[in-house]
Amino acid sequence: MLGGIEDDCRCARDGRQGFLACGAGGHPMTSDELGFEGVPFIPDRNDGTPPQPSTGPANPCGTSLPAPRAQTGAPLIGDMTEAVRRAHHAVLEAQQAMQDVLLAQAESFTTTRADHPAAPAMSTGEPALMHELHMAHLADGDLCLAYGISTHCTSAQVRPRLPRGDLLMLSRSSTGVSKKADYEVGMVVETEFDVPCDAWFCHQDGSGGTPAVFFMESSLQAAAFCGVVSGVHLEYPDDDLCVRNLEGHGQVVRDMDPRGRTVRQRTTLLAHSPMPGAIIQRYGYELELDGEVFYTGETSHGYFTAPMLARQQGLDNGRRMPTWLDTQGDQDNVRRLDLGFDKRLGEGRLALLGQVDLVPDGGTHGLGYLRCTKEVRADDPLFDLHFLHDPVMPGSFGVETLHRLVRAFALYTGVTEGITAPRFTLAPGTRHHWAYRGQILRHHQESTFEIHIREARRTGKHLFLRAEGSVWCDGLRIYRVDDIVIEARPGHEDGTR
Repeated sequence: MLGGIEDDCRCARDGRQGFLACGAGGHPMTSDELGFEGVPFIPDRNDGTPPQPSTGPANPCGTSLPAPRAQTGAPLIGDMTEAVRRAHHAVLEAQQAMQDVLLAQAESFTTTRADHPAAPAMSTGEPALMHELHMAHLADGDLCLAYGISTHCTSAQVRPRLPRGDLLMLSRSSTGVSKKADYEVGMVVETEFDVPCDAWFCHQDGSGGTPAVFFMESSLQAAAFCGVVSGVHLEYPDDDLCVRNLEGHGQVVRDMDPRGRTVRQRTTLLAHSPMPGAIIQRYGYELELDGEVFYTGETSHGYFTAPMLARQQGLDNGRRMPTWLDTQGDQDNVRRLDLGFDKRLGEGRLALLGQVDLVPDGGTHGLGYLRCTKEVRADDPLFDLHFLHDPVMPGSFGVETLHRLVRAFALYTGVTEGITAPRFTLAPGTRHHWAYRGQILRHHQESTFEIHIREARRTGKHLFLRAEGSVWCDGLRIYRVDDIVIEARPGHEDGTR
């Protein structure tokens, strides 16, 4: 397959229709096996097999088109096939010519004159090889314009994309997309995100803090872009290919306010592991403002074909594990709260809680327990934003919901007493871990979130809460988050810093 995923599985491409085919014994399938009599196949340019000679015209997608067939007993059909082939080739040539013109224009921008606008640039002044328009197309548009026609040749609808709308947290990159699957471990990709002055994730936080969803999305999107840059977008060209985060850890180095500033994202490819039907990559990342790192960590993404993704079994090998509260016989000490309208716990997109069960001295550590069960709504706008043709609930919002439960414990058990208008943030200097082994899709019915408080510590007017939590979808435990450490400090009544 492309990029050397399976050396014993040779792939061949139909020069006219772009099919990938694998035959038994590691040999390209014949046209008879596919049911198309007499259709020649050209070995793919990335499988290590030398291309077969062809006298046909070149294809901009990187393969040669088959030479015209000699007419047989069906001259009309043969003529029509040849006409279609030539028309398709003419369209590809025109598209490639247009792409070449656009690239030449972009390169000419590198020379700045008084009457000539400068090229899009990074905040450091270096050229931005991909800018807002490319990112918009990666999220919601034409992948040919994002990747380049010569590197995007696929008939599949679902491909690795960035989130859409205001969930997109990439603005530009100093690195362009690779034209071949060349996974150089250690490669560094630098991107930037211009945070709006009225960023929704800060405005809707409810306490004036910076929520976990910002730290996670801005780093994980940059990691997915690093995967695309390395060549993942070239793999499995005729299969749907989904990108999913699998696990990671992150640490807030220092508290900061990102609003109205440019976040610089530096992502390093640490490992590349091909497997049948999937590719796993591990990345290291740093986020910085004005040259100072404020968040760092590592994460792993999986790029899955649909059959492989369907094999996910949750965190417990497919077993249905009950929540802690379901294992308790006596539930007399359970407080049932309706927190959907408490703006201190978030507004708008971050109003993530509803009916919550609170056991002040419950949980596996006896220090506190909360559980929230919510209906999965097929019309939830997050499905539309994440991703085009591949709607899935962002895992970062599941993690954020657990963080909101920790915040609810602080507000509804009195441990924040004496802290004026507490502002909640991820505690600097602490590392949180997460693992995803499933997904929440439109057709699912119910999601459940629970946290166990492990530590509650007060230092003056600062409160530190440490917890661990899990997320279920229709009874299957799919997310786990360890070492959630939330700090509450005095804030302002109006929610500003």
